Amino acid sequence: MIHDLKTWPEHFRDVRAGIKTAELRLNDRNYQPGDVLVLREYDPEADEYTGEVETRTVTHVLVGEQWLQPGVVMISMSESKICTCCWGTGTDPWPVNDEAPLRYTECGQCEGTGEWEKRGERNAIL
Repeated sequence: MIHDLKTWPEHFRDVRAGIKTAELRLNDRNYQPGDVLVLREYDPEADEYTGEVETRTVTHVLVGEQWLQPGVVMISMSESKICTCCWGTGTDPWPVNDEAPLRYTECGQCEGTGEWEKRGERNAIL
């Protein structure tokens, strides 16, 4: 499952730098190992997203009232190779028209692999 999450700049920078590898979150999404976190940098002062995005894969979910407040989980995450264009599917959906089903074409960013090698681009996530 893919989870699209708002992330404040100070936390986003630490995730991008590889310093922050865990996240406390409300368990309102039933996080599971293998899920993908799409972390979108959000500037609360401007009340808007900055356009910067990082993806991470959930490696472990700590649940337990003994250690955490009720309803809160500790999510451990690792870097992922998910293509930020097609989210790992290798295809892009393109609507033919409003009435027809979607037509899928090969993703132009990852060339259909669903993975993206880091080549210096901002949207290349490892």
